[in-house]
Amino acid sequence: MQTTLRPYHPALNALGLIIMIFGLLMGFPLAVSAWVGDGATLAYDQALFVTFVAGLLLWGATRTERRDLRVHDGFLLVAATWVVLPLFGALPLLAYIPELRFTDAYFEAVSGLTATGATVLTGLDDLPVSINLWRTFMHWVGGMG
Repeated sequence: MQTTLRPYHPALNALGLIIMIFGLLMGFPLAVSAWVGDGATLAYDQALFVTFVAGLLLWGATRTERRDLRVHDGFLLVAATWVVLPLFGALPLLAYIPELRFTDAYFEAVSGLTATGATVLTGLDDLPVSINLWRTFMHWVGGMG
């Protein structure tokens, strides 16, 4: 990363780790999709790979400076997490439902990660089990904090 971002490295390093963990969480609906054969396995493969690699790259690029997080790092980390995680949470939805607009997929992910429960999707009963599981799983992760 550029030198101008060096003060933000500890927060960005933690964000990279959070993104990697979030990517690994996609392994649960991936396993369910493979087990029940609902056809969404490729969507989770792609989303998990992109999410984990993005987190790994961010973590690796910012691990040069080790120090404890300060208050301003915490503010940056929380704000960045709330903006960035829904981007990755929307990936399985976008990969499986190609006609879904990005804003709708992002809304679904934000709704899930904030445990709001609102949805813009219709025909939820017709979606694969693993896609509904991912939506529910995001609510559970968001509800934990």
